[in-house]
Amino acid sequence: MNISGRLIVSLSFAMLLLVISAGCYEEKPFESEDDSDNAITLTGEWQSPLPQANKLNAIWVDSSSSTVHTVGDLGTILSIKGQTSTLHDPITNYDLTGVWASSDSSVFACSEVGEILHFDGEEWSKMTSNYSGQLHGIWGLTDDNVFAVGNSGTILNYDGTSWSVMTTPVSRAIFSVWGSSADNIFAVGVTGLILHYDGSKWDSVSTVTSGTLISTWGFGDDTLIAVGENAKMVFYDGVTWQTFDAGVSDESVVDFVAVWGLSSDGIYASTVQGDIFQIDFAADILRSHRLGTKGVYGISGIVPDEFYFCGDGGIVYRSTAEGVHTQLLPRVASGRLRTVWGESDFDVYAAGDDGVVLAKSGTGWRQMHQKNDNVILELWGTSGNAIFAAAGSKILQFNGSAWSVSYHTDDTLANYVSIWGQSPWDVYAAGDNGKVIHFDGAAWRELDTGSNKHIAAIRGTRDGLIFTAGEEGTILRYDGTNWAQIFSDSRYYFLGLLVKEPNRIIAIGQNGVAIHYDGVSWVTRLKDTGIDLIDIWGVRSDEVLAVGRGGTILFFNGSYWTRYFSGTSSDLYGIWGEDRNSFYVVGDGGTIRRYAVEYID
Repeated sequence: MNISGRLIVSLSFAMLLLVISAGCYEEKPFESEDDSDNAITLTGEWQSPLPQANKLNAIWVDSSSSTVHTVGDLGTILSIKGQTSTLHDPITNYDLTGVWASSDSSVFACSEVGEILHFDGEEWSKMTSNYSGQLHGIWGLTDDNVFAVGNSGTILNYDGTSWSVMTTPVSRAIFSVWGSSADNIFAVGVTGLILHYDGSKWDSVSTVTSGTLISTWGFGDDTLIAVGENAKMVFYDGVTWQTFDAGVSDESVVDFVAVWGLSSDGIYASTVQGDIFQIDFAADILRSHRLGTKGVYGISGIVPDEFYFCGDGGIVYRSTAEGVHTQLLPRVASGRLRTVWGESDFDVYAAGDDGVVLAKSGTGWRQMHQKNDNVILELWGTSGNAIFAAAGSKILQFNGSAWSVSYHTDDTLANYVSIWGQSPWDVYAAGDNGKVIHFDGAAWRELDTGSNKHIAAIRGTRDGLIFTAGEEGTILRYDGTNWAQIFSDSRYYFLGLLVKEPNRIIAIGQNGVAIHYDGVSWVTRLKDTGIDLIDIWGVRSDEVLAVGRGGTILFFNGSYWTRYFSGTSSDLYGIWGEDRNSFYVVGDGGTIRRYAVEYID
């Protein structure tokens, strides 16, 4: 399920009182549902990849201009013409699910809440759709004969003046529509649904599969293909429908979501799993090209042997029948970024999968390091000449000119995921099985925490106290001599930790938990939101930000948490800022966004 920027998180909890070694423990309800009671305003901008990294759900290539029109999550609208890409200002925060154009001056898009948008060549505007349910696709013959399909058997038609709801014989969800003429239009959907429009009414067609059909495309009156979940593929020759064997050994792991083509030996279908299938009905064969791990949700083209596709992370590619894929929007990193840290707002570092480390100097980002056998899970440093990285079995160190391995272990029980320190000669790293190591500027040594629980985060105070948080809600404290467990609750799995003072601690984690400590009591202020919170940051204990799955950004003002629209649907793994006025977040698809913060009195 897509997590919209307007998702309302509303929780109601019973009060629970427990006694643990650090004091009393209680649960309180989530006291704010959305950003209607703003304490701050956030203004975000994409820094990498450019122009953006939100998932793109649909694509259309205009036949006269070759302009590529794409739409996606959180109202994303992107057009590419030649070497120029344009990220349009969004006019909705909801996910856009379909796009179709008769020309560059008449582009239509539909959304998950029944919105239909139109571009006249100058600006986008909302049309009156007369429908508020979820729309899944849009297609037209001309700009005065356009169809949109959605839930509950909904088909809308635009006649050049207004949209109207058409009568259909079904109440099931419809996902895609295509036709060769005004009296020969097909729509497909749930449980093998196929409908046909003869110019006056919609009728059901005898189904040949019980599987859900997600996308349909054709050419001429006698060639149409529909594809869907579990490798379902059906073909129409103008007379009968028949199934087509995709030749997939395990159909349960292949979900077709888009199809396009201009000849019976050149049809292309894409999958959630990142495959591009080339179908040749004439020879009864099917070939596949693996793009990678990113889902491909839209395909379009204007000539038989060349097509375009879009998908996860904002990818847009041009491809040939030979399987040559050219990325139209080159990026400095496309994998998951897991951590961000900086010396100042202009000298910032981000790192993640494949050992990638990116550096920002001034306004641009560049790749400064990559070693594929490392996954960098957290960065910490004191300056650009002293940066440390937790990278599983290794701790890496940057001295201002080169990266080197500062520590390495062959211990299979050790996997260091978090790092923090007071200075370059006082650094701690933590990870699996309660493992913590300390660096004194000369050597690393292991500390006995007395715990075998996974540690996801380690932080400390200016006066030398060290805290960890992780598995089974375990929080440990180290005073330089002894380790002590100060909190534990097996219902929780903490992923992030903020320590401002010994009596100002916040731990966040799976399923949206946020537990606060004031020196006397532990209070659960968030839980059961269904959204993992992964990292937390704040200059002050009453100005705290947390990030997580689905582009989640939460702000704590000292009394309650509030969710803010982030402008991204990417999972966010790291957050850092130089001061209270701005911060960076990083995440999937190479996502890097910077936010300016304005405080409201």
